Parts: sequence; structure tokens; C-alpha cells
Amino acid sequence: MLLPPYSLELNIIEGLYGGLKSSVINNVFYPSLVRVKIEVQKFIRTINMVPT
Repeated sequence: MLLPPYSLELNIIEGLYGGLKSSVINNVFYPSLVRVKIEVQKFIRTINMVPT
């Protein structure tokens, strides 16, 4: 399905990215890229356990 440009509310991944950003990335300093990767993986594991 072709979406109009800049239609963030129609793009499902934007909601997921918004949740990731607010719970993992926003206002947090990580000492290394490895630590960021670990936190993102934890987030993904958590959302995979919650049924939709």
C-alpha cells in the first residue's frame, strides 16, 4: 500500500520507534554502543512477550 509522504500516523513502525525512543533512548547516556544494543534488545524482548 502506498502511503502519502509524511504520514507518520499511518506508518505502524513509527509507533514502535516512538515507544523505543521514549523508554530506552530519551534522556539517557550510555557509555558504549554495546550498552545501547543491550537495552534495545531488552525492549524488543519485553514487547514480544506482550500479546497484541
